[in-house]
Order: sequence, then C-alpha cells, then structure tokens
Amino acid sequence: MIGVHFTAVALASFVSGRLGGLYETMSPAAFWALHAAVVGGGGLYAVLAGGWLRRRLTTGRGAAETVI
Repeated sequence: MIGVHFTAVALASFVSGRLGGLYETMSPAAFWALHAAVVGGGGLYAVLAGGWLRRRLTTGRGAAETVI
C-alpha cells in the first residue's frame, strides 16, 4: 500500500507539473477550464470505480471472510 501511495503521489505531481507548464501558453480561461476538465474526469472515474470496488469488496471474490 505504501508503494501505491507513492506511485499516486508521483503521478499526481507529474500531471500537476505538466499542467503548470501550460500556464504561460494558455489564456487564463482555457487554463482553468483544463483544470476543471481534469478534476471532472477524475471525479467521474472515482464514481465509476467506486461502484465496482464497493461490489468487489462486499460480495464475491475478494470479499473479506474474516473479521479482525
């Protein structure tokens, strides 16, 4: 899980750096619209993956069978 955490932080930092590099080449409206699109895409992904993850963790394969 620590590896997943650091991978997520590294990817987020990479994307943030690439978006920040566009600051001087885009108009302010387009720059912030791009940010809104990235956030909206991430939110949509979280909603779609959340339903799948919830089903996966509560029933069927991958369900916790012991209570600690």
